[in-house]
Amino acid sequence: MEDANVIGVLERMKKQPPPVLIVQPGEDQNIPLKMTQSLISAYQTAGGAVDYAFFPGQPHAFAHRPSDATNACIELMVDFIRRQL
Repeated sequence: MEDANVIGVLERMKKQPPPVLIVQPGEDQNIPLKMTQSLISAYQTAGGAVDYAFFPGQPHAFAHRPSDATNACIELMVDFIRRQL
């Protein structure tokens, strides 16, 4: 588990990681906000660009169900991918 820890991997990387989009639901019971913030910090320290989106009031895996928040999340993902191509 320690070898596969994302933050540890970022600390050991020899090259800059690719840009990443991180989506944080406000009511995520699986991934605390503090954990997401630690990941963002480690990613940026490793030289990676981070796009971050916060969805207040949404639970973990909210984008699996049709909703306005899901539509907004999909739009963010499409925009992020387009900017990377």
